[in-house]
Amino acid sequence: MPGLYTGRTRHIHMKVKVAGRQDLTTQVYFDGEPQNSSDGVLQGIQNPQARSSVIVPFSPIEGSTVNALAGVFNVVLGATAPSSPSLSITNITSAGRNPAFRAGDSWRLNLSGASAGSQTFLHLWRDGNDLGISGPYGITADSNGAWSLTGSFGSQDAGTWRVQAVIGTSTSQLISSQISITIS
Repeated sequence: MPGLYTGRTRHIHMKVKVAGRQDLTTQVYFDGEPQNSSDGVLQGIQNPQARSSVIVPFSPIEGSTVNALAGVFNVVLGATAPSSPSLSITNITSAGRNPAFRAGDSWRLNLSGASAGSQTFLHLWRDGNDLGISGPYGITADSNGAWSLTGSFGSQDAGTWRVQAVIGTSTSQLISSQISITIS
């Protein structure tokens, strides 16, 4: 059993590393521990469902001679592919040039897999430079989690672009796949 230190409840620090993914750092808490209700870090998790997801019931391992405990903590590093938001772009002027565009071409961005009613922000890169996140754009996602936006490119838009949807708020961790386009 982990020891106690001032101001904290019993917990186990965890860091999960997977190649090509951002490291996940978390803490696992013991179900039924009296100090859980006063632990600032644990109580700082505002969403009750998220908070309960890091509290694990531990039970004695039968036959253990050192009073060992066992618990299960499922680590989820991302959404499964069917529910991951996906962004695509269509050249409305000339579908045959997609994803290459010319100044004057009209386009439609389509997002699927968003939460119904969520706002969509866009993270943009131009010629390798991160332009940041802006928005929200257009109307909110429909009841099926679909969203679209239309527009056209001008000569000032020439370059190579990457676009990614950020869903919910501008600081949300829920993001779409990235798309790349070239405008000449």
